[in-house]
Amino acid sequence: MTDMALCNNLGEDKVKVLILNKDHALQAEIDLEDARRDFTSLTYVKKVNGWGSFSGVVIWQASPYVIHLQPDYRFVVQRKIAGTSVWINDFAGFIRRIEFFTPESDAELVQVWGRAVDSLLSRYVIEPDAGDAFVTMTGFADDLVKALVRRECLNNPDKVFPHFSVNADTSSSAKEMTIEIRNQNLFDAIEEIRNTANDFDFKVLISDDLSELVFDTYAPQLGRDLTVGNTDGNEALIFSTDNKNMRMPRYWKEGLGATTQVLVLGQGYMETRNITTVNA
Repeated sequence: MTDMALCNNLGEDKVKVLILNKDHALQAEIDLEDARRDFTSLTYVKKVNGWGSFSGVVIWQASPYVIHLQPDYRFVVQRKIAGTSVWINDFAGFIRRIEFFTPESDAELVQVWGRAVDSLLSRYVIEPDAGDAFVTMTGFADDLVKALVRRECLNNPDKVFPHFSVNADTSSSAKEMTIEIRNQNLFDAIEEIRNTANDFDFKVLISDDLSELVFDTYAPQLGRDLTVGNTDGNEALIFSTDNKNMRMPRYWKEGLGATTQVLVLGQGYMETRNITTVNA
């Protein structure tokens, strides 16, 4: 998790925020000084094998960027590490919600929330082809998840996600398996396969030139599970009240899940069952 309010304490690193429209065309480029002026808060959380999130509050009257805060626009945080000249994409997400409000101070503010681009995988349901009971595939675990993403996000003309690609297979997982899937959420299926193999990671990233989103798998993995086979005395839980490095943690329940597709199951069994698909 990174708080923009603290970025000026990170040595000589430089940070900026980019806002892209649905076609990945640049709408706004906000450098650190402008971000510190216009954003009263801006926080983003990165995750592996899942999706992170971001939220921020913008001073409406003073900021020229509010017009570009639109649902499904891309929100990219770039960082230039000290001593380098290259900007890296540190986080990319979809703007999901914008709320306009006026607090007691009478300063007009805008609250913006979003999810990392990995969340696009949760928009799809894996359906068998007509006449088939299951989607059946055999191969290395990392190749299987790529095959599923291609099938749902690229190959079906009714489901193609724009400006999206899947990197080439690498067969890097040691786990070979056969999968049978029927009417399962794409992200859930990918997560299940990854957890079964437990020797690769997956992510959706925005390309270096910002032109597209890219799905890829990573072996060796991007991190280590410190709760398994860890050295004695090496605390796996990094932030906790027990470690005395947190004060007043906040807990919440949320129901932000959404769907763009509903399956209506009718009479019949397995491959003979009548299924009607409704897309939002």
